[in-house]
Amino acid sequence: MDNIWFQYKIGKQLDELEIEDSLCLSLFKSLENCIKFKKLSNIGLKEAEIKRDAEISRWHTELLREKNLKEQRRQKEEQEKNLKRIFKSFWNFANNKIVFLKNLITPIFRLNAMNRLQKSP
Repeated sequence: MDNIWFQYKIGKQLDELEIEDSLCLSLFKSLENCIKFKKLSNIGLKEAEIKRDAEISRWHTELLREKNLKEQRRQKEEQEKNLKRIFKSFWNFANNKIVFLKNLITPIFRLNAMNRLQKSP
């Protein structure tokens, strides 16, 4: 993304200097060396600028969409983690209650069984 914006900014600077940006950028020359290459005409300059701005806007929209999708994915994963944590807490709570009830009821059943055995001839 930074590279795209860098190219866009360089293109804007070159437009302001009225120099041939494609020739300068393709030769990897500094802006000082590019100044000697004057543009031949401004025919199609506005159309090219509009196309470039539309393309940059499209890239920006696409990057924003990807960012939103990543955020939605992150929120969904976080929600799933929270649900798992809540379920695990509930499961542990339920298991503790079952163990408690089992420990409470087991002696009662033993007493009843012993009483039945003692009463039977």
